[in-house]
Amino acid sequence: MKALAFTVTFIFILGCKAGSSPSENKREGFSQASDGVVNGGGGKGIRCGNKVRTLDLYEGELKGYPTPVTSGDFETDFKNNLQKVSRQVSAPNVNPDDPAYQENDLAVAHKMLSEVIDIPNGQRLDFTADATLPALPAGCSFVQIAVNVVSEQIDAAPFKIYRDKELWNMMSPVDQVALSMHEYIYATVRVMDAEPSSDDTRALIARMFSDLETYELYSPIRGKSSIAECIFIDFDQTSGNYAYSQFYAAQETINGITGLGIYFAAINKKLFSSRTKAFIPGLRIEALINKSGVNAQFVAKNFLINKDWQVDLKSNSQNESLLMKTSETNQNEPSKYVEGSCNYLE
Repeated sequence: MKALAFTVTFIFILGCKAGSSPSENKREGFSQASDGVVNGGGGKGIRCGNKVRTLDLYEGELKGYPTPVTSGDFETDFKNNLQKVSRQVSAPNVNPDDPAYQENDLAVAHKMLSEVIDIPNGQRLDFTADATLPALPAGCSFVQIAVNVVSEQIDAAPFKIYRDKELWNMMSPVDQVALSMHEYIYATVRVMDAEPSSDDTRALIARMFSDLETYELYSPIRGKSSIAECIFIDFDQTSGNYAYSQFYAAQETINGITGLGIYFAAINKKLFSSRTKAFIPGLRIEALINKSGVNAQFVAKNFLINKDWQVDLKSNSQNESLLMKTSETNQNEPSKYVEGSCNYLE
């Protein structure tokens, strides 16, 4: 399994939460409930008069980020930022600067853009659920620009993407591209049936479009000759629920100390779009592969949204598998050891 390799279908638009904040939903609503399940994760904007902004870039403005870099042309910005996203999140054994890889990304993205369903004029999309929302300026409102509906029918396409074309046309090309890039990051998440971090993704897009540091997931170990891919899954056959974590590991030397750099792709079904890293002094990659002699407690830190996870990683008593337990720092969430293993990445 190669998480975040982005050779999968581009999932264009999802949704997010209106909460109790002012919102423009006074016209007849367009309900997607009969088509499937509405998932959160993007698709919302801020409308002030006849101008609509994506939530990602609006939040960047509130944080004082520089004005987003743009050519003013949708297709040019779309292609340039698609390459940035690929470098940000593609697996460490992938070369995102390979022309063939970039061509495939662009073709898949264009295909999904052509399949977006525009709702009837005069209607509005139902609001959907997501993370926290910022304060609104006076006279402005939250709007739902687009929604991704997950189909529950076995023979149907996995997603239907609905868009409010009127609101879309009120956005500048750079805001349209920003919304598209946000949802491109969600593509692999949907394929893996995992959950993205909305805060992580929104912060990433805002910084990426302002040419600020975005902490690429795997750039420090990309191209290394020996990289371990470690996957931990706990599946409950009765409920169908499962826990899923994944990281890549490679030898590193920091301040003269040799050990393993641990780069998380996911912790307990939460997939990352920016670097979440730990360093284990003295540990060798062979110990992970052989499942032998591993006993480490460490902190994994996300550099972009400044969150930490406590991690306990060890070999089981027979050295037949690895066990890992994770919990977000300062969160009283229940956690248990999940079994997994590591293999060299091809």
